Formats: sequence, C-alpha cells, structure tokens
Amino acid sequence: MAKDLGDKLEAPAGFDGPANDKKFTDVVMALAFLAMVAAMTAIGVYAINEGDYRLILYPMDYDGNVCGTSYGRIDMSDYPSLYILNFKGSGVCVKKCPR
Repeated sequence: MAKDLGDKLEAPAGFDGPANDKKFTDVVMALAFLAMVAAMTAIGVYAINEGDYRLILYPMDYDGNVCGTSYGRIDMSDYPSLYILNFKGSGVCVKKCPR
C-alpha cells in the first residue's frame, strides 16, 4: 500500500548516517586544499609585489600599449579609450571614442 505524502521518512534499521563513513582521504583532501590556498596566496603576494595592476584594469591595444598610462614603450596617457577594430577584440588607443 502506498504511503501518504504527509508521512515522515524513516531511515532503515542500522543506518548511522554518512558521517560514520569518513576515512583518511578527508584528511588528505583537507591538506591538499590548504596547500592550494597557500600557493594561491603566494602567487597573489608575488603578483602584488612584482606585477603591475594596470595591465588588468586598463585596455591594451594590438601593439601591447596600455591605454591611458605611461606603461611600456610609448606614453599613452593622452589616449585613454580603446577603439575595437575587429571581432577578435584587438584595437587601437584613441583620445575619444568616435560616434
């Protein structure tokens, strides 16, 4: 006979739940996770100390010039905007976007 939808579900006899099946692999995965967090923190600290945030925040033209900055070979401070030339996303730095 089918149970009514309002009846409570009951666990089978002898079932202690999934928490009793924990094994050594949980400790190994926790250590692997902590190692990954430490590695990502080290990469972040290195990037902050040695990198340049402007490479992420400002657009870059087809020739590697960072628009709106003096980073690189050419001072592009007067050219803050990137005008997209093709569907690949490459473009040139311009003073003002054309209409």
